[in-house]
Amino acid sequence: MDAAYENQIEIVRYLLEKGADLNRKDMNGSIALHYAAQNKNDNKLIVELLLKHGADIEHQNTEGETCLMTASSRNNIEVVCYLLEKGADSNIKDKYGRTALFYVVNENKLIVKLLLEHGADIEHQNTKGVTCLMYASYNNRIEIVRYLLKKGADVNRKDKNGSTALHYAARNKNDNKLIVELLLKHGADIEHQNTEGETCLMTASSRNNIEVVRYLLEKGADSVEKFEPSVPPGDIQTQPNAKIVFNSPYDDKHTNHIKIINSSARRIGWAIKTNNTVRLEVDPPCGVLDPKEAVLMAVSCDAFDFDSEDTSNDHITVEWTNTPERAANQFRREWFQGIVRHKNLSIEYNS
Repeated sequence: MDAAYENQIEIVRYLLEKGADLNRKDMNGSIALHYAAQNKNDNKLIVELLLKHGADIEHQNTEGETCLMTASSRNNIEVVCYLLEKGADSNIKDKYGRTALFYVVNENKLIVKLLLEHGADIEHQNTKGVTCLMYASYNNRIEIVRYLLKKGADVNRKDKNGSTALHYAARNKNDNKLIVELLLKHGADIEHQNTEGETCLMTASSRNNIEVVRYLLEKGADSVEKFEPSVPPGDIQTQPNAKIVFNSPYDDKHTNHIKIINSSARRIGWAIKTNNTVRLEVDPPCGVLDPKEAVLMAVSCDAFDFDSEDTSNDHITVEWTNTPERAANQFRREWFQGIVRHKNLSIEYNS
């Protein structure tokens, strides 16, 4: 493996002649082909040698990563090209539902082009419903975004929370309006609301992305007047009251349920947040409750490695606030600009 990574082709050849097991796995489940795919010199010769001796081109490590994903993440164009020529599947999914397209970094449009030419699904969504267009928009990969749009990527496709690429661009790390501008030119809906009622303007405002906020307002985004009630919301009840318990083993998805009961005399808007969006998911994540009304939600825990991951701080937070008088029975995120109450429920994992 070390020889494959360090591009020492003669040593690799000699070891193979002496019967080295080229499909032996390291502690992460990676084989020599993964190491060759990430070599420092983007050299396909060792990859070619390993495949000729029977290396499994579709082998996935414990994260579900194939050598094609590895090569894509390391910007190794020559290796990517060779693997695709040899039939590597560009649509295999890792444990998070990501394909090789999600691994492309450094604005490398050529690798995206190669993957799409070899059948990569431009609209593929990972386990959270995220597409490569959303992913590139969030990570400020403007050339990749431009190319994906040119190739017909759906600019208004929604993730599992109802967010579109515009929401992801609005919260990008660099407060860069260029991707927002590109998405709007290709028909992105500037007023689309996700399942929490949040628009891209609200998203950009919450991330303090001033340049994006200014541009969205120039393009006509609706800046709804803030609702600031003076009456604190009343009490709610939750069942269970304090914690949610999941039982081992954790090699598959688990689902429990929680009930929220509006004990107050006023209608409330409520929303659920988790501290670990990779592992935990709540459905539905938000809504409206009339007085004495209740709602039952599913709290899901995805498969994970219990022995290696930190679970000590896992929790969900219920937040709620009064709705405006005569408000429609549709959740709106801007209600939470007033007085908001919170309740935390811890997550307990039994071994």
